Amino acid sequence: MMGRKLEVDWNAVQRDRDAGARVSELEKKYGVSNASIYLHTRSNGKRHAGGGKKGRTPKSAGAVPRGAHADGSGRVTLEVSAELADAIWAALSLPRKAQLLQRLNEIE
Repeated sequence: MMGRKLEVDWNAVQRDRDAGARVSELEKKYGVSNASIYLHTRSNGKRHAGGGKKGRTPKSAGAVPRGAHADGSGRVTLEVSAELADAIWAALSLPRKAQLLQRLNEIE
């Protein structure tokens, strides 16, 4: 399945998921990974990876304005050690890893 682009009707996947189909069943039916299903669909009306925190203010909400950067570009620069990066990667769930890799590909 790697390297192959599939045309997937994510609305149909969502309807099946809403109807109670298991992610493992949807993987087989649509020929996609479970990470893709979690990334493109919602569980119980919420994005799977989001955890349903609607209405809650994150602790860091007032720390740095979103998109703020010294040159006004909206970029954020972050430097971490290799050990910290490895620890963060190991702690991420598979859907979160897929989401992060997709975002990184968009930046390049």
